[in-house]
Amino acid sequence: MKNFIYSAVTLMSVCANAWAQTEIDVRGSGKLFPIAVPQLCLQSGVSEANTEIPRVLARDLELSGYFEVLNPNSFIEAPGKCAAPNSFAYSDWSVIGAEGLVRGVVNATGSSVRVQMFLHDVQRQAAVLGKEYEGDVGQLPKIAHRFANDIMKFFTGEPGVFGSQIAYSSRVGRFKELFVMDMDGGNVRQLTDDRGLAVSASWDPWGKSLVYTSYRNRVPDLFMIDVGSRSIDQLTRTDALEIGAHFSRQGGKILTSRMAGDRSSILLLNQDGSVYQKLVESGGIEVSAN
Repeated sequence: MKNFIYSAVTLMSVCANAWAQTEIDVRGSGKLFPIAVPQLCLQSGVSEANTEIPRVLARDLELSGYFEVLNPNSFIEAPGKCAAPNSFAYSDWSVIGAEGLVRGVVNATGSSVRVQMFLHDVQRQAAVLGKEYEGDVGQLPKIAHRFANDIMKFFTGEPGVFGSQIAYSSRVGRFKELFVMDMDGGNVRQLTDDRGLAVSASWDPWGKSLVYTSYRNRVPDLFMIDVGSRSIDQLTRTDALEIGAHFSRQGGKILTSRMAGDRSSILLLNQDGSVYQKLVESGGIEVSAN
């Protein structure tokens, strides 16, 4: 099975039908599965893929809570050894305690790479999973994340979440701005420069935009930012307090809490900021619509 990766694709979630705000509870399986992730074979061309892909892949598997990634210093086989899928000594891996083994072959042409990846069962002495990916040199982490997800699906029946992005607020001087990063903590990017407080970010269902609250105009209004282009649209312009928002499953509508005077409301907004429906209104505090 061949999987093609294109530079125009931005992954928010690896599951096409996954809801963007799904909470993920990763639990270990008791005994961790010992797996070796050695340097790949660079069969042709010049590329860092043979070292970068296993580095990212090993990090993903460690974060999963299911695997014990073995220390490369314990490996007997020479780094980057090129061999046919089953033309190597499984005993070199069983003797160091590996039950799983990842091997791969990289062919590079200019800025493009073709990578064949294999998961081996060391005890059975057989390849149990094989995939091929193509992309450019800027997509090596995506290739690694994709195979990590394939490994997770092989073992658990469910695809992994590697390659997902996390949105968060972080202090920049005396302000707070929005950032995104990959779930392994890498590829950190600052999205906003509001020079105020940008907080309570929430993904849209397609993983392309965030809705958030900003005090850039000294009043907490709702804004939407396109993560790719970083273009920002202001959704609300009121004197009321709007803290936090979430995308509804009802056709991309936005749930938010609005406080005006002593009245607190839970509203369903259109994406232009207009009120579609008032869900709750009381003299109490109505917050955290989700």
